[in-house]
Amino acid sequence: MTLDGAIAAGVGYLSAAVADDGAWPASVFAKREPLAGTVIHRPPFVAALGAMSLAVCRHVDAATVRDRTLAFLRATQEPTGLWRYVHFVPPD
Repeated sequence: MTLDGAIAAGVGYLSAAVADDGAWPASVFAKREPLAGTVIHRPPFVAALGAMSLAVCRHVDAATVRDRTLAFLRATQEPTGLWRYVHFVPPD
């Protein structure tokens, strides 16, 4: 596979994996066995890191995923300008 093909495959995966609202899934393992007790969170920090990475990607579809991600970040930002990892944790 060429570099361009690998980038296209990665962006294609992200386009499918990132939710329509721009949230990026993150797995939290509640037990030592990764397949047992897995919990999926949608933290803004994972989305922010993804948006920063996509900002330098020149693939045509990267901008679409990044724009969805930025919309998610704007929607989850609290009035104080902060975000929370999950709703019951104090803002960071």
